[in-house]
Amino acid sequence: MPRTDPPPAVWLIPLLALLILPSMGQGPIGTRLAVLFTELLLGLPILLGTPAELRPGILPNRSLTPAWRRALWLAPLPLAVLYQFLHLGFQVLLPPDPAAEATLRELLTPGSLLEGALIGLSLLGLAPVMEEILYRGLLPWLWRRHLGTPGALWGPALLFAASHGSLRVLPSLWLLGLALGWAREHSGSLWPGMALHLAVNLTGWLAWHYGLGSG
Repeated sequence: MPRTDPPPAVWLIPLLALLILPSMGQGPIGTRLAVLFTELLLGLPILLGTPAELRPGILPNRSLTPAWRRALWLAPLPLAVLYQFLHLGFQVLLPPDPAAEATLRELLTPGSLLEGALIGLSLLGLAPVMEEILYRGLLPWLWRRHLGTPGALWGPALLFAASHGSLRVLPSLWLLGLALGWAREHSGSLWPGMALHLAVNLTGWLAWHYGLGSG
C-alpha cells in the first residue's frame, strides 16, 4: 500500500526546536541562529517527510517550459523592484508601526561580519526556500483538498502575510503571496516563486539599508 503520511521521526524536529531555541536566542549571534533554525523548521519536515506518492502535489517540480525558464532568469529582479514601489506606496498610506520597525531594525542590522553572514543566509538562502515549501507547497495542497483552488491561492497568501507580524506590511505581502501562488500554479514548480522571493528579499534589504522603506 502506498505510504501517504510522513515518517513519525520527522515530527520530532519541531519538538527539538522547542528544546533548543530558548538556549540559542541569547545575545546577537544566538538570536540570528534562532531565526535561521526557525526558518529551517518551516520547510525541512515537509522536505524530509513527504512520501514519494505525494511529492508532485506538495513539492511540485515540473520541468519548466521555455517561457517559464526565461522568466525564471529575467523576471524576478524587475518584478521585485516593482513590488518594492508598491510596498512603499502602502507605507505612505498606512500608519507607522514602531514596534515592528524596531524589530526589523534589530534583525537586519549586523553587529559583526558573522552576524552579516547569518542575516544574508537567512534572507537569501533559507527564507526563500523554506517559506515557499510551506506556503506554496504544503498549505496549498492541504487547502485545495477542502476549499478548492481559490482557497489554495488566497488562504496561504493571507497566512504568509500575517506571519510577518505587522499590519503595515499585510496588504503588500498578501499581494506578493498571491503572485507567488499564481507562479506555482501556472509553472507547476516552486522554483519561480523561490527566485522571486529571493529577489524581493534582496531588493527589500537594499531599500531598507538606504532608507527607502521600513517594516
